[in-house]
Amino acid sequence: MDKISLQLNKIKSGHSRPSNIAPTNTKKVGVLGSGMMGHGITYITSISGLEVIMTDTTQENAERGLERIKSILTDEVNKGKMAGQEMQEALKKITATDDYGKLAECDLIIEAVFENIDLKQKVTVEAESCMDNTGIFASNTSTIPITKLAKISSRPENFIGIHFFSPVHKMKLVEIIKGEKTSPLALAKAFDYVLKIGKIPIVVNDGPGFYTTRVFEKYTCEGLALLHEGQGVQLIEAAGKQAGYPVGPLSVLDEINIELAYHIRKQTSNYILYEKSNQKEPWDIVIDFMINEAKRTGRAGGGGFYEYHPNKKKSLWFEIHNHFPPAKIKLPIEEIIDR
Repeated sequence: MDKISLQLNKIKSGHSRPSNIAPTNTKKVGVLGSGMMGHGITYITSISGLEVIMTDTTQENAERGLERIKSILTDEVNKGKMAGQEMQEALKKITATDDYGKLAECDLIIEAVFENIDLKQKVTVEAESCMDNTGIFASNTSTIPITKLAKISSRPENFIGIHFFSPVHKMKLVEIIKGEKTSPLALAKAFDYVLKIGKIPIVVNDGPGFYTTRVFEKYTCEGLALLHEGQGVQLIEAAGKQAGYPVGPLSVLDEINIELAYHIRKQTSNYILYEKSNQKEPWDIVIDFMINEAKRTGRAGGGGFYEYHPNKKKSLWFEIHNHFPPAKIKLPIEEIIDR
């Protein structure tokens, strides 16, 4: 058995789970937000046989999230990965609503709203007033410290981070973050739920960006820096794959949303103490340009570093080299891979 298989078996056997807590059984899950992350979490939860209440600010928004879920399910059926009956059973498990009152019997609620601390704390208060008194509340934040978010909670010992990755239905890893007051029971509940939905949980301590965001952003930032220096997009993307990543750094940013990366960067800077400088890093310059000047936010927004065509493969945004012209000296592929 290889090292990776051994590590996965260790995780699935509950190595990072509190050993003195009996197995937990999540019955009904609430998901706050039906956007990119919210509908993905709802989808994977429903196909695992759990009842889900998916909320949004309006019924129209919630129904839009449900349509995205139907699209994923239909695609799975068309590919032969799921039977039509399974699709119908999954849809029966989902309630799309703008009524927080329907969260009353949820024993686990996952907040998946926009990456803004004020908004996240607002929905936390609203949801906690409705949910099961013994329920666990989780935030899907990718950057904001869990301890800071939990300060608004009426039950901080029941507050935890459950950080999914986009697209949720494809990405196996889920990061579970312990806050300062997170109880062993909350950790066990989160861990058991993640295994139940067929994902791989890793348990980490609290801090800005936690573990995965701090590590992963180095990959995308270096890709943006290379683009800023005038290295070709195709070369950058190919080097990313040769370095062992499933897709290149610019493709990843398009998928997770460039605007989200823009806001994550702003949020993270609020929690990390450093000597501020007026000089921007090259990746900051590229992201600022894409959002503020080019108005290209990524795949979900119609296009980012790539153009997306119905029934055709994506293609490189043809204007990109007008804004980041090719350098006279091309770096060796080995150097780009190292970076």
